[in-house]
Amino acid sequence: MRKMLIRWFKSDTVAFASLVGAAALASILLHWLRLFLLVFMMIAAESLARLDIQTAEYTEIQACVILTVTAWSGLGLGWALGHVL
Repeated sequence: MRKMLIRWFKSDTVAFASLVGAAALASILLHWLRLFLLVFMMIAAESLARLDIQTAEYTEIQACVILTVTAWSGLGLGWALGHVL
């Protein structure tokens, strides 16, 4: 393995290209992870809210209305704060 790496990085051009490629790959992976975490966090929050609503023994229609009103309120508040600030 060591001999292969020494032979691979013998040229400065190849070493530079390898480092640029590794940096690009790391950047893509970190960006993907950031997007994945945002989606995962939203799904987890919705699941926890649904569990709390079911524990409080609301009907399916009431749970749907509560989650919909909460989601639209958050969206409207975020939009309003985005325009004000």
